[in-house]
Amino acid sequence: MFVEMLHCLSLSASFDCAEPMRVPKNESGGTAYSVPAIHRTLDIIETLVEKRTLTVSQLHRQFKIPKSSAYAILQTLKSRGYVDKDELDQYSLSLRLFSLGSAL
Repeated sequence: MFVEMLHCLSLSASFDCAEPMRVPKNESGGTAYSVPAIHRTLDIIETLVEKRTLTVSQLHRQFKIPKSSAYAILQTLKSRGYVDKDELDQYSLSLRLFSLGSAL
């Protein structure tokens, strides 16, 4: 089960965010072990589904994370084929997620 938190974590430090990060709860209601960078990456993917294209600066402003963290996440997703980057430095999801989903 996912709950909304009022703070978020970047890859290396803690920051207050306007956008909540979903963190799973364990059976007793406490926070389960989780990896903040993975939560942030999934937040970015979900935002790309909604908004279609985003720049590093837009992700920096929306999630209140350093531009270097947003860039690192996007570059990792790009290197794995999950996002594409256009000539205006805007990132969008590739068809890789669709191919994974259709393989189920």
